[in-house]
Amino acid sequence: MLENFEVIEIKKVVEPKEAPLNIIVEPKRIRFVKAVTETLGYPPYVRFLANTKGQQFAVQIGRGNESNTYKFSKPKEKQKAAILIQNEIMMAVVWDMMPEWNRETKYIITGTYSKEDKA
Repeated sequence: MLENFEVIEIKKVVEPKEAPLNIIVEPKRIRFVKAVTETLGYPPYVRFLANTKGQQFAVQIGRGNESNTYKFSKPKEKQKAAILIQNEIMMAVVWDMMPEWNRETKYIITGTYSKEDKA
């Protein structure tokens, strides 16, 4: 009965998408999605930078021996989830930079990667 039938190829070829480089600002912490960590190359240390007048926030790869570096990622094999930072000083800078934000709301911010700045 099925002599003249052919199997329908139903596999779909999907091109990999780049995940957005999101950080999520929550009332008491900042969450860096895994795509941020991957893009930065799983750096063990970073520096957080702020342009308060321009309302901009940056994460720059650090070597660990500069001032104000912050422990960030585990090695690729061990870093399985988003990175959560609960730091009162950093949160105060972010909230002061964005006075129009409601401090009880989560905000998702999509960033861009600067290879030149390693940030």
